Amino acid sequence: MPERVALPVQYADYTLWQRDLLDGDVSRRQLDHWREALRDAPEELPLPRRVRRPATSDGASATVTCQVPPDVHAGLRSLTREHRCSLFMGLHAAVASTLHRFGSGPDIVLGTAIAGRADRALDELVGFFGNSLVLRTDMSGDPSTVELLSRIRDVDLAAYANQDLPFDAVVDAIDPPRSATRHPLFQVLLVLQNTPPAQLNLPGLTIDVATPRPGSARFDLVIEATDRYRDGAPAGLDITIEYRVDSFESDTMASLASTLVQLCESMVDSPEVPIGRLPGLSADQQSTLRDWSTGPTQDAAAPWCAVHDRIAAVAAATPDAPAIVSAAGTVTYRELLRRADGIAHRLRQHGAGTESLIAVCLPRDADALVSLLGVHRAGAGYLPLDPKQPDTYLAHLLQDAAPAVVLSNSLTTTRLRELADNLTILTIDDTEELGDGRSTVVGPDHLAYVLYTSGSTGRPKGVAVTFGGLANLVAAQTSCLDIRRHDRVLQYASLGFDASVWEIFATWAAGAALHIAADEERLGIALFDRLLAGAITLATVPPTALASLPSKAPAALPALATLVSAGEACPAALAEEWAPDRTFINAYGPTETTVCATLTRLDPHQPPDIGRPLPGLRVYILDGELRPVPPGAPGEIYVGGPAPARGYVNQPALTATRFVPDPYCSLAGQRMYRTGDLGAHTSTGRVRYLGRADAQRKHNGVRIEPTHIEAVLTSSAVISQAAVQVRTDEQGDSRLVAYVIAATGQRPDPMALRQHAMAALPSAMVPDRYFYVSALPLSANGKVNRSALPEFGDQQFVPSTTHVAPRTALERRIADVWTDVLRVGRVGVHDNFFDLGGNSLRAVRLSARLAEVLRQPVSVGQVFAAPTVAQLAEQLDRVSASTSTSAPPAPALTPIPRLRRSARPSATALAE
Repeated sequence: MPERVALPVQYADYTLWQRDLLDGDVSRRQLDHWREALRDAPEELPLPRRVRRPATSDGASATVTCQVPPDVHAGLRSLTREHRCSLFMGLHAAVASTLHRFGSGPDIVLGTAIAGRADRALDELVGFFGNSLVLRTDMSGDPSTVELLSRIRDVDLAAYANQDLPFDAVVDAIDPPRSATRHPLFQVLLVLQNTPPAQLNLPGLTIDVATPRPGSARFDLVIEATDRYRDGAPAGLDITIEYRVDSFESDTMASLASTLVQLCESMVDSPEVPIGRLPGLSADQQSTLRDWSTGPTQDAAAPWCAVHDRIAAVAAATPDAPAIVSAAGTVTYRELLRRADGIAHRLRQHGAGTESLIAVCLPRDADALVSLLGVHRAGAGYLPLDPKQPDTYLAHLLQDAAPAVVLSNSLTTTRLRELADNLTILTIDDTEELGDGRSTVVGPDHLAYVLYTSGSTGRPKGVAVTFGGLANLVAAQTSCLDIRRHDRVLQYASLGFDASVWEIFATWAAGAALHIAADEERLGIALFDRLLAGAITLATVPPTALASLPSKAPAALPALATLVSAGEACPAALAEEWAPDRTFINAYGPTETTVCATLTRLDPHQPPDIGRPLPGLRVYILDGELRPVPPGAPGEIYVGGPAPARGYVNQPALTATRFVPDPYCSLAGQRMYRTGDLGAHTSTGRVRYLGRADAQRKHNGVRIEPTHIEAVLTSSAVISQAAVQVRTDEQGDSRLVAYVIAATGQRPDPMALRQHAMAALPSAMVPDRYFYVSALPLSANGKVNRSALPEFGDQQFVPSTTHVAPRTALERRIADVWTDVLRVGRVGVHDNFFDLGGNSLRAVRLSARLAEVLRQPVSVGQVFAAPTVAQLAEQLDRVSASTSTSAPPAPALTPIPRLRRSARPSATALAE
């Protein structure tokens, strides 16, 4: 028998040593190191997930593999040795750079396993000595590979020097926010297996050494590399990436693995080049991204035809078909063209033509829609003005845009003259001006319309769109949405919102009927009734409004063959509810890209995405250096082709910043629009929307620049600072919340502050709630840290009216419902629903709840007409008193036969 050699120490000795260490100066010194090293570290590393981290996880895992070639392996060893680093440090640099490209930010926190056998006396001792170390990488400033290796060397050596403290003790000392679904301090584990493989030979047997893998994921990602050699020479690095199946797509992980290998090669080839400029895409990835970025081609040989000329051809072919349907009656295509030509004739008499801008200040009715076509028939561009907007807002638009002519009616003419000097105003009341039937010739680069959106500088900015962009949009939409002559299309959007453009012009270009939804018919049961009564076949509705429809709506609207969700991100629950049994489209596009840039038909069983580029367009996902990001990695969305607008009215500097040259288009002079939106490609080439790269947000379908609202609030003498944030309350409602700091010696009156905001902002941009705070949270660079704004301020503003408690049983029941819907502490009988944070959507919910509690109908119109508890109670009492007998039962709801797309008649049959 071989002679046994006595070991210098036993495992019990090790345990006693570690216990003494935890009670001594070494422990305190190492704790100080980890507290400093992990100060302000991110709670969770952003990773390219396909969905948000699930609340629960079954832990199922999968793997992808890749290999660093032998020559790159050898080059990486030489590079790291040259800069006094280990191969692990080189791999650490490559992994951190890869994660940085996949959206993990500049502060990359990884974990690694360490053997823990720092003392040679432990070399031959059997037992577990391993520990986990946290390695924090600073990627800021776009360092070169050499600089990054220097940073990582310092971090890793410091971690090795403080490895004795057990990981659990570090976690207890740092005390990060805990979650049952993520590992504390780090979620990505990096391991380099550089131990020579075991050699086991037995006579007559062939033996392979297999490493078993756990059945469930231990971390979000585990990146394990095996260092291989052949005859002493580097033979490559075998890399396995283990990931959670419920969080990541396999194709995204494969893309990450490919990028890791490519960056290893690029770092070896160009160690002095900043990491951000190194090639990170393989040739196959570059080819794939080119295909994904380009929409279907259009017929380049087709002659130019303006949209209004297409509409004129429709009117000639089907003059008696309905063009506009509203409560006031029906306008046929013959009438539409005749009235539009009359307006065009009057505009030309006043000098309007190509590049003229004509403001249309009319209610959203048939006259307004006819006027838009009349402006285009005159060759001019239109600027929609909503008469309901505050005077200050309208005055700014008139001053900034300086329209040549304003089309209005007698009710608003006097008001407009008070808002701006030297306006040329034409009223369209009861005029039957006969035109000459001609249309001014326009080119694709001429101005078609100007729409104003929220501006980050505190004033709205006008987006100037061309006839070419409009024509491309209409051609794409009539094809993609399959709009046909017998369709009944809902006109839902306000004319100042870009969705109205496709509703109006795509409908008329296809010869379909446009049904106007009145303002009071755009939410809840009223919207449902409009869709049902009009047998609407195609509608574009923002998700917020769609969510306000009654639960019976999807099954009770069989005629609604196509439904488009646009204006804000579409929740998966809406897709699950509406996508079965109809074409449910998710559309995406800022106003600056002529309404729509991508769209897709949603699958109710898949997370919603925003699809692929429209025909003729190019949609890129780029990094900060305008380079394509790897498939699955997040980047900023850019839109090229004919869609980008001309620019911003009177703002050349901002135009140059947002509309930049397109480096990926071979045609000279092509531009692309920088959207500020973040996205990532899915495995099928669709784009997944990931949110904003800046502070801009969507609130109930409206684009909100918080700085615009903040500038208005701080223009009040009683406010010194303000921050605005979009919050989601417990009911899932979007709320626009203002956090304000009072000026010295001031105590802001909430009603006066709200009135101040309403005088300068569109109603959709007036904050729902106001909170007094003593200070605003700041980031390290001194800017307002919006993510750290409290859910509730130090003191919530309450109405300044004297509180009068409910006096009757009816008032108490109404007040209780208000308290629940508005999430406020108490409600007095004279408090105004809208001053307490109510809006149209919450009015829909309030009317439904009141009807349920009071067991009598309560309409949204009643809430608007009687916005206090006392007024509403009085009105409901009058209604109850006047109703001596119960109302007759409503007629039974019978389904309207649905005309499926596959069963639609041919053009010949329609003509017959």
